Amino acid sequence: MFADRLKSARKAAGLTQHALAEKVGIRSASIAQMETGLTKFPSSKNLLPLARALDVDPEWLISGKGQPKPPSNEVREPAAEYCAHNQQEQMMLDLFRNLPEEDRRRALQYVRDAVELRQLRAKKQANGN
Repeated sequence: MFADRLKSARKAAGLTQHALAEKVGIRSASIAQMETGLTKFPSSKNLLPLARALDVDPEWLISGKGQPKPPSNEVREPAAEYCAHNQQEQMMLDLFRNLPEEDRRRALQYVRDAVELRQLRAKKQANGN
């Protein structure tokens, strides 16, 4: 869980919530909310600064995949599937990440249904119906 990884990385770095917040440029309350799970994930603009301040791999921090420490001295960018490609995607991602799990499932199902409907319409149109 992101909250657990953030807290353990912060403690391993020997930082207080306040010190981490200062390094990242956010409020201490934001760190506390992330560590308690009130905020499910950081915004993408805060992910890399958090990873750099904690000297951890951003992909590990956000997803738990891979190793906690980056393979070299440099923190690499998170995998593309964890990044928004434009402002609209960023807004969707930030909103989605703060939804409770049940609402996330509903939102995903809605999007799947919308994509399937669009594909069916396109197929029907291609067949001349």
